[in-house]
Amino acid sequence: MKRGLAYLMLFYESKKPLRLKDVSRKLNVKMPSALETISRLMIKGYLQKVSRGCFEISDEGKKYVEEMMWRHAVLEWTFMNKLNIQSKDLCKTVSKIEELIPLDIIEELCEMNKHPITCPHNIEAPHPGKSRKATAYKYCEI
Repeated sequence: MKRGLAYLMLFYESKKPLRLKDVSRKLNVKMPSALETISRLMIKGYLQKVSRGCFEISDEGKKYVEEMMWRHAVLEWTFMNKLNIQSKDLCKTVSKIEELIPLDIIEELCEMNKHPITCPHNIEAPHPGKSRKATAYKYCEI
C-alpha cells in the first residue's frame, strides 16, 4: 500500500479527526514526515484541517479510499478466478498495481467478475454507484 493510502486509511478507519502526533505515532513516522504527507493529501483534497495540528478525511478522500478498496477486490478476484493465480502474496502484489490500472479496465474486470461485493478473503468492498448498508469498509491486507 502506498504511503498516502496508508495515511488515508488511518483517517478513514478512525471516523474522527486525528492529531498530527497521533498520526505520527500510529504510522511510526517522524512528525515532519507525517506533516509533509498530510500536506500533500490536503492539496489533493483528500484531507482537511479541523484545527491546529488536527485533521480529518474529506468526502473526496473517503471516495478515493473506497475506490482503492473496490479496485483491490476486483483485481484479487481477477487474478484468482480468471488467471488462476493462488499466491499467498497476492494481496501485497495487487496493492502495488491497483492504482496504476485505468478505471475503464477495472470496470470491465468488475463486470467480468460479476461485480464482486467482497474480496476473496470475504472482506466487504464498496462498489461505485451502488449503495450498501455498510458505512465503512476495511482495506484487505491479508
